[in-house]
Amino acid sequence: MTQHQDPRSATNHIFGSNKVKLGVFSINGGGGAKTLVPERFKPTWPNSLDVAIQADRAGFEAIVPFSRWGSVVHPTHSSAFVFENFTWASAISAVTQHSTVMSTCQMTAAHPILAAKAMTTIDHVSGGRFAVNLVTGWNPADRRMFGVSHLPRDE
Repeated sequence: MTQHQDPRSATNHIFGSNKVKLGVFSINGGGGAKTLVPERFKPTWPNSLDVAIQADRAGFEAIVPFSRWGSVVHPTHSSAFVFENFTWASAISAVTQHSTVMSTCQMTAAHPILAAKAMTTIDHVSGGRFAVNLVTGWNPADRRMFGVSHLPRDE
């Protein structure tokens, strides 16, 4: 480790010296790919696991899920199927060794104590390779599910 290198980079490669970080995004659910071609990514646990393991072995710095609680169109739309982030991240981190495994946390949907406990557990399971992507959420339907009103951007 050089004197200017972040000490966290020894276990969490998102803090490593590479100027450009590589990662995979939204392999925890459907709706990420806007295509109907037969070979498109299918959001199953085996497929999600396969992509995560390949990204990890290739040295990607990050594996990042997206957060969604319901469909943006209708209940059978592909955007309705998304693995819950904390559980998914913990399982992915248990089978990877290099990549930082993240969880996207909608702050309006997760109680802070539950989120903190889940994130601490994932950090232990991953051996210090966990990071969080905090978001407020953009989907009004998701917000309604948790009794949170959708605020205008200025507020």
